[in-house]
Amino acid sequence: MLPFLGPYTVTSAAGFPVDWVSHPVRYVDSQTVAWSLVAVNQIQGRAQLLESEKLATGDMYIFIRDAYLQRRDFLVNDGAVVDDFGGDFGEENEAFDF
Repeated sequence: MLPFLGPYTVTSAAGFPVDWVSHPVRYVDSQTVAWSLVAVNQIQGRAQLLESEKLATGDMYIFIRDAYLQRRDFLVNDGAVVDDFGGDFGEENEAFDF
């Protein structure tokens, strides 16, 4: 977790300078317009997270870290989710036939 920048993996932190230099806002001539665009983008991002904040329980750092890493894993694997909770539910709990 980087202050004011949010969660990063080693790979994404290494790519941050490239993203920063290649961002279109850097090429806007007016500093006022550029900073206004950055501020609006940050406010919009925060507003989108307000509903998600209600879902967070326990230690906020651990919750955000785990959620970020799960999302990153989901994106890296093109949406393929690996079930690491064990075997099939039906096989392990055959005694609980509802």
